[in-house]
Amino acid sequence: MLNINHRETTEIIGQLNSAVHYHEEWFEKVTQQLVCRQPHPGEISRDAHRGCHFGHWYYHQAHPRLKEHPGFQAIEPLHKQMHDSAARLLSASPAQYVRG
Repeated sequence: MLNINHRETTEIIGQLNSAVHYHEEWFEKVTQQLVCRQPHPGEISRDAHRGCHFGHWYYHQAHPRLKEHPGFQAIEPLHKQMHDSAARLLSASPAQYVRG
């Protein structure tokens, strides 16, 4: 359990709300790429989990007190696994490049 003050709690809640939003945006983007057979540059790289907005927040901007929590630390392998699964799906679904 974290022992934090009201200001830190407010900051952490704000960060968590943003992190959820980042993940939802990523999910929508990957879904659109799969359904519409769009190009997916960067989504299939080995470190895509670090390059997405959520990953950038997780590794570089998360509140220091939040990083201490075991639940926060447990996210890392799950987040990487999610990106690895998305990369396999995207790799198996050929992108259709539309010329305009």
